[in-house]
Amino acid sequence: MLTYNTCRLYHSTCMYVHSSSDLLSFKAHDIAEQMTLLDAQLFQKIEIPEVLMWAREQSEELSPHLTTF
Repeated sequence: MLTYNTCRLYHSTCMYVHSSSDLLSFKAHDIAEQMTLLDAQLFQKIEIPEVLMWAREQSEELSPHLTTF
């Protein structure tokens, strides 16, 4: 059960969340769109050297954005 009332705007979709809302009250497409947009923000922070370093060292310290994603 969500306990706040807010409007979050990611991209062009605005979702109003009421205190009585639960995950099942939202359309699957809207949830998928919001999750994709959130992941895209993390994905865009990953840089090529970070990926190459991960392939060689597999170190979370050397690839912080990759491990966050």
